[in-house]
Amino acid sequence: MLSIAVLGPVEVRRDGVLVPLPSGKTTEVLVRLAIDAGAPVRADRLIEDLWVDVAARTGRNTLQSKVSQLRRALGVPGVITSGTGGYILDVEPGRVDALRVATLATTARDLRHGGDLAGAAELSEQALALFRGDVLVDAGDGPWLQPHRARLEEVRLGLIEDHLMARVELGAGGDVIGQLEALVRLHPLREGLWHALITALYRRHARTTPPNWRTRARTWPSDAAWPGSGPRACCSARPGQARGIGQGCHGRDASARSAIVS
Repeated sequence: MLSIAVLGPVEVRRDGVLVPLPSGKTTEVLVRLAIDAGAPVRADRLIEDLWVDVAARTGRNTLQSKVSQLRRALGVPGVITSGTGGYILDVEPGRVDALRVATLATTARDLRHGGDLAGAAELSEQALALFRGDVLVDAGDGPWLQPHRARLEEVRLGLIEDHLMARVELGAGGDVIGQLEALVRLHPLREGLWHALITALYRRHARTTPPNWRTRARTWPSDAAWPGSGPRACCSARPGQARGIGQGCHGRDASARSAIVS
């Protein structure tokens, strides 16, 4: 049974044993097929994505050659099939880390929203461990990669949010404040990170928060530039507006927000 990892340098394992792969376009073909594992990918789509400046006929011959090399390297009869619909990598999506991680992320978020904080923390940690470096790093540099890399980065950040928020709700707020502070500097538009940070600060007696954090929140870009609300809105409530912890950042966690500005 094959498993394929592309959330970092490409790794293929057959029955648990690492499979050596040809470098270059052969590996790029594998990554492109793995992103749509179990579904057909048209030959002209593969050529357009991987051989941008090559004529269609030349590209088709080259593609056939690289697919043949890939079949030999994988060593599993019938793992790559072809037909009128295109080429299919016949691997269960759950055996491709880039597809599995999206399912794990959805499940982890559902667990957190359902109140299973320990389960959410554990599952999101397992999912984050699948990221071993830059995603799709061995897939070349074609334009087709941009939306896939953006989507996977969104999955990664969502997992980080769910993991840290679950830990905060479980009482580990003081242990993750430094990590959250660093993350909101890197990703200032991630409202989930702000919510986790503000909640953690509140639960660690946020009224003693140093002034620079209050100033940072108050001077952030106007909320008009944000979808929903942003750090300024999260930090705009007055103490009398408090409505309880753990209810979110869109007016749902006013007590945490008030602690930053009071």
